[in-house]
Amino acid sequence: MSSVSSASCERKEMGSTMRGFSDRSKEGAVARATYLKIFVGGCFMTVVLIFAVFSIFWGALWKIPAHNLPGWVVDFDGGLIGQSVVQALSAQPGASKVTWTVVPASQFPGGAHEVGAAVLEEHTWVAIVINPDSSSRLTASLTAPNATYNGADAITVFAVEGRNENAFRSLIRPSVQGIMDGISQATAIQVAQRASSLPTLISILTTSPQTIVSPVSYRFDNLAPFDMPIATAVTFVGLIYQLILSFFIVMIGTSAREAAGFGKTLPTRSLIILRLASCFGAYFVISLFYCLLSLAFQLDLTRKFGHGGFMIFWMLNYVNMLAVGLALEALLTLLTQKFIPFFMLTWIITNLSGLSTTSLAQRALYYSEREIEASDLAASYAALILADEGIEITADKIVALTNAANVELEPIWATLLEKALAGKNVKELLLNVGAGGGAPAAGSAAPAAGAAAAEAPKEEEKKEEEKEESDDDMGFGLFD
Repeated sequence: MSSVSSASCERKEMGSTMRGFSDRSKEGAVARATYLKIFVGGCFMTVVLIFAVFSIFWGALWKIPAHNLPGWVVDFDGGLIGQSVVQALSAQPGASKVTWTVVPASQFPGGAHEVGAAVLEEHTWVAIVINPDSSSRLTASLTAPNATYNGADAITVFAVEGRNENAFRSLIRPSVQGIMDGISQATAIQVAQRASSLPTLISILTTSPQTIVSPVSYRFDNLAPFDMPIATAVTFVGLIYQLILSFFIVMIGTSAREAAGFGKTLPTRSLIILRLASCFGAYFVISLFYCLLSLAFQLDLTRKFGHGGFMIFWMLNYVNMLAVGLALEALLTLLTQKFIPFFMLTWIITNLSGLSTTSLAQRALYYSEREIEASDLAASYAALILADEGIEITADKIVALTNAANVELEPIWATLLEKALAGKNVKELLLNVGAGGGAPAAGSAAPAAGAAAAEAPKEEEKKEEEKEESDDDMGFGLFD
């Protein structure tokens, strides 16, 4: 009975302070303005992100590829077929997705197999090989009809689907098939015109009609098929999941430190060690179970590195998650919990855009991202060094320190960092990561006496001021 009566009393007290959204009191107006400021401002920021960030992904799919893929043409024949194919590929229009380069056959003493090995080792994306004696075999079959003649023995196309299945399926194979089908049709017309005047025409049509219908064709040799659909979860979607998982761990660690009060009780050195140790330890275990999930669905990791494939796969995922986690930990110090989700959305979209293009573009984007991350970390470390030495943090000094470390940093980023940290205690910011104040109460509980009623507005005003200070603890607010 006592618990029921106490709950009833609490509800009565709360009811005395509850008011409608359109309440015209001063407290209601403040609460309404706060709500609209945050909600409308958040919607506006979302619209900005749609045009500023999503357009990266849309643009990545707009023109694929941005640059043609390189391809080789190797003529081991040296006869009419070889010359015709080389001439046709050299005259391809600019709309082709592959830029063909004629490579002398003398560079491959091992023959077509050596060309295939070069493609497998990623020296080029695709290679068209005109096999030896292709022209002489066709001439012989026209002179003395051969029932075993096969026009596909003339040309071999080497490509590697496993290098990038999207580039192979949407760019390389369609481009090659379109070009080679055109060459085959043109050659068939020429051979038919030539054979029409041959005395062996009837014998050819009876014994070896394929010599006339398809005198020159090709075989598509996919040296490394992408024949494990489960690998898509690892090489594409799984990379996005790693970003999200890393974000979860960073936010869990931040909440744990805030709940334990370590942000206020631990010295700077101990706090940094705790954050680093938490990252290294957590991602080591989580990446292991992430890899075990792939292993449970029979992802074959032994093709390239044998039985050590799983360990290499595990360490690669560990390093990936660790790199993302450490970057987020560093940015959390500067951006705080309010801004880090917007950064995560930007990061996911930019990574997704890179994965949607060919591997050549992926590599360019990867190196670009590595340079950006290195410059960001260098700028942060430079600011910490200046703060630790008690030196004023300016853009010129940040650039000077990064240059001394052989890291290139654009002056604009140094200027932005200087403005963000202007008048702020960097060490104090590091200690207070994630220690933001809660939202102010719309009103206090109903006072039990007149004296308490007189103090309520002062108490509420004090909480409002604390909230404003918390919002501006980094020198800029989300909706200023």
